[in-house]
Amino acid sequence: MNDKSQALDLLGRRPKFAVAALSRSFGFDMDALERHAHTLNWQLLSSNRHLDWNAGLLEKFADRWDWEILGFNPALPWDPALLDQFAHRWNTVSLSENEAIPWQDDWLRTHADVLVWPLLSGNKKLPWSDGFIADFEQFIDFEVLSGNGHVPWTTALMDRYADHWDWEALAANPGLPWSIDLIAKHQDRWTWQSLSTNEGLPWADVLAHCPQEVDYWFASGNGGFPWTQELLIEKADELNFDMLSAVTQLPWSESLIDALNPHWQWGNHGISGNEGITWTTGLIGRYADKLDFFSDFGLAGNAALPWSATLLDQYKDRWNWARLSLNRDLWAKAFQAHVTSQDIDSLLTA
Repeated sequence: MNDKSQALDLLGRRPKFAVAALSRSFGFDMDALERHAHTLNWQLLSSNRHLDWNAGLLEKFADRWDWEILGFNPALPWDPALLDQFAHRWNTVSLSENEAIPWQDDWLRTHADVLVWPLLSGNKKLPWSDGFIADFEQFIDFEVLSGNGHVPWTTALMDRYADHWDWEALAANPGLPWSIDLIAKHQDRWTWQSLSTNEGLPWADVLAHCPQEVDYWFASGNGGFPWTQELLIEKADELNFDMLSAVTQLPWSESLIDALNPHWQWGNHGISGNEGITWTTGLIGRYADKLDFFSDFGLAGNAALPWSATLLDQYKDRWNWARLSLNRDLWAKAFQAHVTSQDIDSLLTA
């Protein structure tokens, strides 16, 4: 059986998975959406990034879309006209979190009273500048803004709003103009627990000037820290492996995994979900008894696996198939090259 036949066979044997995965990831045209409107999952279609999104498509199926989910979708042709055309349908919570929208000062000013500013204040795609912050000061949530790494941070901006900031959030913010001098200047405002989580600190300087200040328990989730296998083994008793196991930037290798085997958190939000590991079928097989195939942030949700119909069938009784259907990278690797528009009718009417 060739790859295409194997992929189509798997989808045919698992119709619920097929409907969900197709709804989430297949590039349907308008005719196919109409033909299969009663079969497809419209919540998942609302998150689909492969449709030919346009105002006409939104209008055509306006009563079927999940407009809250649509508001998160980065693939829509976002512009002020689209936002205004469907203003009565959008969910302002999802819009406020959407980092694909080309936010403009005038539109924000006009709609400031209906937007969710605690969410907007964390949105990295707003046109952040000193002037923008001054203009929208009455709306901005400065505690949330304290953690936004995409603000053009300067020491002058920090000083201007010194009484507004959450200084522990600032301490963890990699976007600040970090230096040993800046750390010292505000040493009474932030703690080394928060600083130790910061991926943007000049860690070579920190370790040269004040290594004793580093809190390795809090640094355990820090992907910007200069980790080595030797350091991880040396500091094993000081580390939080629940956090460390999820860090993608560790120097991952089978040697490292074996060296600290008893310490790792293997399951949900741990090794199983870690997309920084070079996953192979051999690696999965070797640790299959420890890995979490089922949880949302285990293997089923991991984009980095070598997804194929063969791998899916190999562990067919261990997967969470509902979670698998949401994994866009799984679809791209295992099905995208094999499922065409000519296959859709047979898959959705089986």
